[in-house]
Amino acid sequence: MNLSQLLSFSPLPDIPEHQLIKAAEKLRHILTQKRHELKNYVLDDELVTAYIVFYFSSNISKWSLLQQIQLDLKSHWQSANVLDFGTGPGTFLYSFQDWMGQMFHGKLLGIDQSPAMLEVARKILGHSVDLRNKVGSEKVDLLIFGNSANEINSNDILNIVQKTQADDILFFEPGDKSTFNLMLQVRTQLLSQGFNVIYPCNENGVCPLIGVDDWCHQYAYHSPDISVERLMQKLNWDRRKLPMIMHLYSRKLNKQSLPIIQRSLPMKKFGKPVVICDQNILSEKIIKKTEVKEMGEEQYREGKILF
Repeated sequence: MNLSQLLSFSPLPDIPEHQLIKAAEKLRHILTQKRHELKNYVLDDELVTAYIVFYFSSNISKWSLLQQIQLDLKSHWQSANVLDFGTGPGTFLYSFQDWMGQMFHGKLLGIDQSPAMLEVARKILGHSVDLRNKVGSEKVDLLIFGNSANEINSNDILNIVQKTQADDILFFEPGDKSTFNLMLQVRTQLLSQGFNVIYPCNENGVCPLIGVDDWCHQYAYHSPDISVERLMQKLNWDRRKLPMIMHLYSRKLNKQSLPIIQRSLPMKKFGKPVVICDQNILSEKIIKKTEVKEMGEEQYREGKILF
C-alpha cells in the first residue's frame, strides 16, 4: 500500500509530514523502550496514524511465513470461525482474507479494547467482519494472537484459549528473547491441554533452547512502497527485515516431520549456513552457493525451501 492509501484508513488522513515523522519517532520509543505505555498510545490519534503508516503494512508481510508450513492450511480453514485477539487495525484479519481469497466462507471476528483501533479496522476490513471489545461465547476454529500475546501473561492466554474452545492457535509476536521465554511457557501449557506444536517445532518434546542463551525466531521480509520507504529513510529506520516469532498449535492437525530452519546465518565462502531443528536437535547445515543460486535467494527468504 502507498502512503495515501494508508493515511486514508487513519484518524488523521491529512497529517503534515513533519508531524507524522515526529509521531513515528515517539511511537517507536514506546514500542521498544516504554512498553508500560502500550495501552495508552492507542488513545492518541497521531500515534495511531503513525502505527498505520509504519507498522500495518510491514506486519502484513509476516503472514508470508505460513509458506514454511507444508500443510494445506487453506483447505483446513476455508470454513473456519476465525478470532483475532487484540486485532488493532485488523492487520492479521486483513492478511488472512487476502491469503484465502474467494475460497473462504467462514466468519471473521476481531477483538480489541481500543475504540480508535476498531474504527480503523472497520475502514480497512469493511462491515463483513465482526469487530468488538470483548470475547463472546462463540466456538472458534482458529484463534490468532497478532502482537498481542506479549502484552499479557501465559495464564491469560490459556484462559482465552479455553474460553474460545479454539482448535488451532496462531501466534505472530515480536522476535525478541523475552517474548520467546513467554512462548516457551505457552508451549508447555498448550501441550498439556492436548495441542500439537505444528510450527516452529516438528516434535512435541523439550525445546533444545531451554536454558540456552539463545532464542528461536524467524524473519519476515517486507518491501514497502516507495512513498513509505522515503519516510523511513528520513527516520533512518529499516523495516525490510523483521525479526518475529510465529507459532502454530493444533488439536486436529498432524505434526509435520520436515526439519525446520531455525535460523539463517550470514553467507560464507562456500555457501549459506543455516541452523536446523530436527526432532528437537539443533545442528548446522551448509547450503552450497550453487544450491542457493539455483533455488533463488528470494525463494529461500520466503521459506519455500526446507531441509
